[in-house]
Amino acid sequence: MIEVKNLVKRYGDHVAVNNLSFTVEEGQIYGFLGPNGAGKSTTMNIITGYLASTEGEVLINGHNILEEPEEEMHRLSAGAAAGLHGHDRSGISEIRGGIKENSKGSEKETDS
Repeated sequence: MIEVKNLVKRYGDHVAVNNLSFTVEEGQIYGFLGPNGAGKSTTMNIITGYLASTEGEVLINGHNILEEPEEEMHRLSAGAAAGLHGHDRSGISEIRGGIKENSKGSEKETDS
């Protein structure tokens, strides 16, 4: 289960995410819809541990990802973040596998 409680992200005077709360029960699939600049990517970056929130908390199976990042983050994946192994409050500290750019400029996962 993913619980987002009173999530806020500020960049100076700009509020990117303002007091967002929601729950995603185990086995459910949800999507974020909204205009550019609505905070969708910022929210996902906070949930995956790539970005710290200004306020609020994110719980994965009851574990706060900022206080206990190793407990449940190995179960969570979102696109290129699927290779996350460990992280800290400042962002990703270790990536299993990796992303390589191919000759056409797009990214692909590697086996290393």
